[in-house]
Amino acid sequence: MDFKKYIPFDKKEFRPHQEQAIKDIVHAMQDGTETILLNAPVGSGKSLIGYCVAKYMEENGYKSYIYTKTTFLQDQYLRDFHDLKTAMGRSNFPCLMSQAGHTCDVGVCKQREKYSCPIGAEISGSISLKDIEDTPYSDNCVYWQQKCDAIENNISILNYPYAIADTMYLKHFDNRKLGIFDEGHSLESVLMSALEVELTDYQLYRDLRAELVLKNNIEDWIGELYKFAKMYEKAADTNVDIKTKDRYQNRAETLKQCASFLEESPENWVFNTFQKNNIYAGRKVQHVVFKPIEIQEYTPILFDRVEHKLIMSGSILKPDIFVKELGLDAVDYDYIEIPSIVPANRRPIIRDYVGSMSRRNFDDNLPALIAKINEIADNHLGEKGIIHTFTYNINYHLYQAFKDDDRFIFHTQKDRVQKTHEFKDAPAEDGDIFVSPYSFEGVDFPYDEARWQILCKMPYPYLGDAQVRARNDMDMTQGSTDWGWCNRQVALTLSQMYGRTNRAIDDYSVTYLLDSDIDRYFGPATLVTDYFLEGVVGYNYMTPLEIVDESKIRSRGNNRENQMIILQDIKNGINTLGDLRREYKKLPSASYVEVKKAVDYLLKCGAIRYVR
Repeated sequence: MDFKKYIPFDKKEFRPHQEQAIKDIVHAMQDGTETILLNAPVGSGKSLIGYCVAKYMEENGYKSYIYTKTTFLQDQYLRDFHDLKTAMGRSNFPCLMSQAGHTCDVGVCKQREKYSCPIGAEISGSISLKDIEDTPYSDNCVYWQQKCDAIENNISILNYPYAIADTMYLKHFDNRKLGIFDEGHSLESVLMSALEVELTDYQLYRDLRAELVLKNNIEDWIGELYKFAKMYEKAADTNVDIKTKDRYQNRAETLKQCASFLEESPENWVFNTFQKNNIYAGRKVQHVVFKPIEIQEYTPILFDRVEHKLIMSGSILKPDIFVKELGLDAVDYDYIEIPSIVPANRRPIIRDYVGSMSRRNFDDNLPALIAKINEIADNHLGEKGIIHTFTYNINYHLYQAFKDDDRFIFHTQKDRVQKTHEFKDAPAEDGDIFVSPYSFEGVDFPYDEARWQILCKMPYPYLGDAQVRARNDMDMTQGSTDWGWCNRQVALTLSQMYGRTNRAIDDYSVTYLLDSDIDRYFGPATLVTDYFLEGVVGYNYMTPLEIVDESKIRSRGNNRENQMIILQDIKNGINTLGDLRREYKKLPSASYVEVKKAVDYLLKCGAIRYVR
């Protein structure tokens, strides 16, 4: 099979490992494997791998979807692969029939009841554009044009929120042979966000003149959600404003869907209640947010649209845990891993701890954190950098410390995209510093866009969130042997943060870890990715090991047995900590934890040593 013919670039060459990965994926599908995991770190060229697989499927008569997490990545695919088609929401397009310059989400068809747009689409089982050949109109609706193109095209790219909304409510897109799920590690979080439903007392009173009465358990909320859904349906029937009517109808559908989920699996749902200032209400507003604890039973929303699933990520920590949490067959899947082509010495991680950044220790260590940031920033004058704060609390304190320094760029939730582009477009020699609690996914800063970055805090999930607390409690009660969901989220986020500033084999950037709590993730139970550990200065992750004297082992029982297995692996040429972990990653979860523990003991007792 000649896969090079699918490369759309002038230089029709694959990066190392790309072509073999494509062959392995195609062979797995030909063998009938429904789920293929591709673990490919930064610089591997996952998008080209996915595209070539989709082109192969197209050549054999099949259609594919490519899914991404953000519109930023969606646009990147469209820039690189010009034959892809995408569909985006109404708000992205002007209404050609509007005299007031409205977008399609508030266009004429959304403002006039029973209005039949002459340049829109016919929807009767299938969707097609209206024939305007013998009409005075020169163009079809831009929104429907791009959507029909995406429906008809053999390879279509959709972002996850759009695809989920279509499956749950519209069902305009049909089933296909292949689904390529980019940034696959985010599938759990995007489904969580899509299923999450929020009520506020302000909105209910404004829309329905209804009161929000707090309940004590999930079962009591089911009836309330159905009640509010009926009230929204009634309000939609009597409202004369088309836009408001549409919003009420959509709200009714969302509340009914949530109520049915709660009714079917009340034990799998939690709710948070909190109050927050609202400038429109002029007071604190009561919020209630409903979330699922696990998403296995809801992944068919995406997965049932396709026969074969290619899930791509650079942060698949443990394949068996990963497929289980996505509700997939824990046996019938193929796992393909390709190594990084970015040399570790071009992406060093420096442990420069200033102390614990936990809530209990934060106030004591904040001055040292600010001083260290100052020191690092001064050492990188004329080079742009990123500071990952992870929490708005740290972000606020850094703003207070550096707001008068022109180098530092801060953002709010509303202007994050604008400030991100402002930073990316700034000249490298200005040495600007972007401070953000949430820039570790969906945006990259290659080459001179950022030559250094700081990770201020171990990214542990917020235990005040009912869903996070429930997941943590579940691990505790089940005696989890896979180090728990919260710990895996830390490892995942660390890897995502690390990958923001070095995207290619000829790039260079340095990452500084300042929170000493991160160090626990280098211990025997570490789940941090190989790509991350390869970069840690002084960790000897890829340094070869050799046997010195087996008689120095004094362990007994299981410990000795594990250590002897590691010694045999070293004799067989699996002789770096990295290679050992990669081998043991493929085995059931419990074996993975023993690798670092056994190597540390063998080094300490003198049975093995690093080859210098």
